[in-house]
Amino acid sequence: MSLSPDYRFYTAWLLIIALLAALLWWLTPVLSPFLMAAVMAYVLSPVVQRLQQWMGSSMPRFVPVLLCEIAFLALLISFVGLIVPVLFKEAGRLQSQLPGFLVQMQSVLVPALHELGIEAQLDPQSIKDVVAAQLQAMFRNSMDSVLSSLRIGGSVALALIGHLVLVPVALFYLLRDGHEMLELLREWLPRKAEPSVSEFVAEADEVLGEYVRGQLLVMLSLSVYYVAGLSLFGLSSAWPIGILTGMAVFVPYVGFGVGLLLAGLSGFLEMAPDRKSTRLNSSHGY
Repeated sequence: MSLSPDYRFYTAWLLIIALLAALLWWLTPVLSPFLMAAVMAYVLSPVVQRLQQWMGSSMPRFVPVLLCEIAFLALLISFVGLIVPVLFKEAGRLQSQLPGFLVQMQSVLVPALHELGIEAQLDPQSIKDVVAAQLQAMFRNSMDSVLSSLRIGGSVALALIGHLVLVPVALFYLLRDGHEMLELLREWLPRKAEPSVSEFVAEADEVLGEYVRGQLLVMLSLSVYYVAGLSLFGLSSAWPIGILTGMAVFVPYVGFGVGLLLAGLSGFLEMAPDRKSTRLNSSHGY
């Protein structure tokens, strides 16, 4: 049974693509910084094109690339610097206000259970000891993992440092020379398959670009909405929680759930009994 030339052609290219995919999967730990940089470059390349048009063709391309990358990294660092301190602050407030919360839960929950005919007795000190033990165990396990990684060569620390160094460098070169790389890949295509592949890639790029721009617009709009809503309720952490929730909505349900959990926890801690008593005592001058 003889195979047609078209069948052999497409079968050969499917095998080549499968082998390349398997090779990329095998090299994922090494190529992960470059894959991250490629995704960032795809998102930022329209911004670089706009800056290039605004500055004029006489301006070297590395100038808009450098400005765009610096602005992007500054926004990313600002976002991390805005979120991480809030998480540590809320964790500290939760630890300090846990005893008052447990006492209040006992005074409210136990009578309600008694009315339903359920005999229960909560020991706030025992609950506090259990929670503290679990937190210490989690911290100890994480530190043991880090120390063991450092003892076997510091793979985690080296991987983190490698990502911090390689991603910005790879992002710069992809933004500057990415269009030339795409043209080179286009020249490598067989002349017979070049029109159909180019048309498919152009259509996929248009659809994916519209999705990314729409998703970014939704994230920005929801960030503004959440910040405004939480600020109207008087939440002191409205800005970081609102921005984090808005940025995380690209994962369905996860972003909303994380934002709801953080907002509820922050609101509860601000309405905790010891905080109310502190405000009351300060208003009376005690």
